[in-house]
Amino acid sequence: MPKCEFEEKQYENAANLELARNSPRVFPPGQVLENILGYDVAAEPGDNKIWELLDICIPPGVVLVPNFWEGAPKKPKDKNLPSSLVSLIFQYKRPFYISTANGSQWDHWGKPYFRFQIYNNQHRILNILESNLNRSAVVRYASPAFYKYAELEGYQLDQIVLENTGFIAPSDIDYDANVFTYDGPGTNGYANPIEKLVFVEKFKDVYSLLNEKAVEETLVDHINRLGKLTSDALDDPWDSSFWLNNLREKYPEISQDRIITIDMYIKLTRTLSLASASWWVLEF
Repeated sequence: MPKCEFEEKQYENAANLELARNSPRVFPPGQVLENILGYDVAAEPGDNKIWELLDICIPPGVVLVPNFWEGAPKKPKDKNLPSSLVSLIFQYKRPFYISTANGSQWDHWGKPYFRFQIYNNQHRILNILESNLNRSAVVRYASPAFYKYAELEGYQLDQIVLENTGFIAPSDIDYDANVFTYDGPGTNGYANPIEKLVFVEKFKDVYSLLNEKAVEETLVDHINRLGKLTSDALDDPWDSSFWLNNLREKYPEISQDRIITIDMYIKLTRTLSLASASWWVLEF
């Protein structure tokens, strides 16, 4: 069984270089913090050429807050999380290349395939994070469909490491699985114990999924939804209740629904300010 000729960190660095192309918003945690967060990197790709190439709108992303780890063994602290918006969360996996019939899943493949290890605690955290984010950001395992160092070097120079990577949603893998096998991106894979086929996504599949988050809604509904999503992300002592009570007294004709929308707008704009982000509303 040929071992992977490169370390996971080497592959991780090469993949992050592509994510960081023209963007500073790539946030890998340290090894100790990774055990709490469950992921290797959270990112918001900043090269608009990527989105143009994929022919999709730039996703809004989300500010990570400790409550997204509700139900995990341990919540991270605010100070350990990026304050910028992120839309992609990857856990990188270094594979083994199974090239002989001695492999435990050779009967299912009948040809060489890749295999990576699944760790119970990490897998649980990633499932919880994926569920709590509710598709505000995409959470995936990312594992290369190659094993030679020369391939990694060549793909890195050509900036196509991610194009030769398979992406698997943690929610698609059962909790009792201990390994996952695949033979490339854009194909089916198997967890072990084998219970179902799992589609191994290409990089374009992952980005296309982000576009599905777009919804048709009124401006008021849009403000209320985004305000609710970001309300827990505020990390300052400012409280809007006193200001809103004064607003009610001064303008009693304003409905309660509009007061709520104003409150959501305040929370949204303050969160964006903390994240050094912009919010644009365009009329077509």
